[in-house]
This record gives sequence, C-alpha cells and structure tokens, in this order.
Amino acid sequence: MTLAFPKPEKRKKPDKADYKKRAFICDLPCLTCGLEGSTEPHHLKRHVLRGMGMKASDDFIVPLCHNCHMLGVELAGDETAWFASNGISNAVKISNDINKYYLSDNPENAHDYIMRRFL
Repeated sequence: MTLAFPKPEKRKKPDKADYKKRAFICDLPCLTCGLEGSTEPHHLKRHVLRGMGMKASDDFIVPLCHNCHMLGVELAGDETAWFASNGISNAVKISNDINKYYLSDNPENAHDYIMRRFL
C-alpha cells in the first residue's frame, strides 16, 4: 500500500496592485512618530490570516518607520497595547481609512490624515 500526499499549492505572486499599495504606504509618514521619508508597511497581525510560508495580506497595513516597526511593535508582543500606548486606539480603522484614500481620487490626502494626529 502506498501513501499519497496532496501536492502543496503553489503560492501566487502578489498582484502589481499590492506593490503599488506598499509603495503608497511607504510614502506616508510614520503613524506613531510622524517621521517622513523612511517608512515600511506594518501588517496588523490580529487581522491577517497567516501561517508558515504564507504571504501576509496587504488588506490591513499601516506605515511605521523602521524604529517604531522593529524596536516598538515587533518587540512589544501585544500589538494592540503598543498602539494604545502610542495614542492609537484603533489601528484597523486607520488602516481602513488609508485604504479608502488609496482607492480615492485624492490619495495624497492620506498624508494629511496621518499628520493631523501630530497637530
């Protein structure tokens, strides 16, 4: 008797739109400290289906500078508490709002939306 294992599914390459959205996010200021010109997309972990070898979805991403991304949220462990300690009570709502700006006729308004936090 031979055991047959199903072949693993091939991973799809991300759409070009995913790259465009990540580039759009990287052009925005850091959500927590306001640093401009050097941000990375942070995938909100509680809202992204993930597993070993799976590409993270770009549905729930926010811009963070490298320091806030690596030294802050990644080391904190509790993402929600870390965002709350930085004055962000609902990162998912902010991510959804950024998505709306990305899809709108005036995506440059996303920059002003984030910077209003620091006024």
